[in-house]
Amino acid sequence: MTDYPKAIGDCLQQLKEGGHIEGERDLAAVGFKTIMARGVNGCVRLDENVVKAMEAFNGIAPAHNPPYISGIRLFAHQVPEVPLIGLFETAFYQWAPEAATRYAGPGNMV
Repeated sequence: MTDYPKAIGDCLQQLKEGGHIEGERDLAAVGFKTIMARGVNGCVRLDENVVKAMEAFNGIAPAHNPPYISGIRLFAHQVPEVPLIGLFETAFYQWAPEAATRYAGPGNMV
């Protein structure tokens, strides 16, 4: 995918043509399966602070974060009144025991 504005427009048009929405304001929210962000976990509203936290991890998730951020910002511009929600993959580990969140290596490697 290289033309995100077209893809977003096509998706919204399909929702309209399918009779699911009459316009963008009929959307209750737009959800994203986000990967990771500095200091953010779980299911959160994607405001500019969260997007900047995602940008801080672009180097760790270069195939995911930059294009997701682009899509998030495009939706925010096109439908500013619709909440954007991200469910971060790291949420999967939030209840894991601490031992399961560590690699087998010296603690001072970080």
